[in-house]
Amino acid sequence: MPKEIEKKYRVVGFTSRQIPTDAKSMEILQIYLKRDDRPGIECRIRRKLICGKNSYYYTEKTPTDQTGVRSESEEAITEERYWFLLTRYVDSTCKPIAKSRFKFEVDGHILELDVYEGELDGLVTLEIEFPDEDSMARFVPPTFLNLVDVTGDKRYSNRMLAEKGIPQF
Repeated sequence: MPKEIEKKYRVVGFTSRQIPTDAKSMEILQIYLKRDDRPGIECRIRRKLICGKNSYYYTEKTPTDQTGVRSESEEAITEERYWFLLTRYVDSTCKPIAKSRFKFEVDGHILELDVYEGELDGLVTLEIEFPDEDSMARFVPPTFLNLVDVTGDKRYSNRMLAEKGIPQF
């Protein structure tokens, strides 16, 4: 299973004027699953709306002992499979996460700015995935956003956000 190596930041004082003009946007609905056949593995499904077209994904994430590093497996699935998983395995302890995602590049890195909606309205996060730990260690975050590093803070994992809502500073 490939590694997911990332940094995550909470964006403070965000305004929509801070979204880079070249950012690509999408709408995401993320739903967590409870799979008794996958103990210790975080399972979720996502619907992404890009340019009026839906696509669907199934993801499994397994923790490691390194901060900001997890094993991750993601696959595109059909709409039928999405609805099957949703009706069979939805985790009723978690609320769906709705967010607008803006992807853009800074210094050769792809950044994902997530503006949460619904119950998480007001929360904005920034995530950056890296090819290896060395790249993550050398990364200098952009200065046009007021960022607080929350990498490794479980309160900011999407799973915990779905369970408990926005953490207080």
